[in-house]
Amino acid sequence: DGTGLTDRFSDYVGRTEVRFRDFVSLVHRYRLDKDGLQVRRNEVDATIGSRATYVLVGYLKLNRDIDQVEDLRDREELRVAGRIAFGRYWSAFGSAVVDLTNRDEDPLSLADGFDPIRHRIGAQYEDDCLRLGLTWRRDYRQIGDARRGNNFLLTLAFKNLGR
Repeated sequence: DGTGLTDRFSDYVGRTEVRFRDFVSLVHRYRLDKDGLQVRRNEVDATIGSRATYVLVGYLKLNRDIDQVEDLRDREELRVAGRIAFGRYWSAFGSAVVDLTNRDEDPLSLADGFDPIRHRIGAQYEDDCLRLGLTWRRDYRQIGDARRGNNFLLTLAFKNLGR
């Protein structure tokens, strides 16, 4: 229970997006309990910029009303991300996710209300034929199969093959 999928009918879910040209975007995603219309998920993302250079700030609050024995806990988090293009084909990017959950929201939590979950930083080259990137990611928690620690990702993609 608490996932919204246990009965024949699911909770009410929705997404609203407001855009100003291709420069400003505001997205709101939500989930309302089908019985009492309590907000179970509330997520807002604000993006400013183009596809090549942008800044994103996001907020997520989950209030799933789940039994304590479940591993799907309520949480509150803040996300920030950005990318900056330099030169014709190069860009640098980074992001961070911070847990804002404290003992008021989750009595079993050891968090103080501002704990990092993960961050990443990287650089990428992309033209019409090739995408090459290097990313460093640090996970501060083990969540599912994502292990705590440092990860490095080398991306190589050939584009438009066979055209």
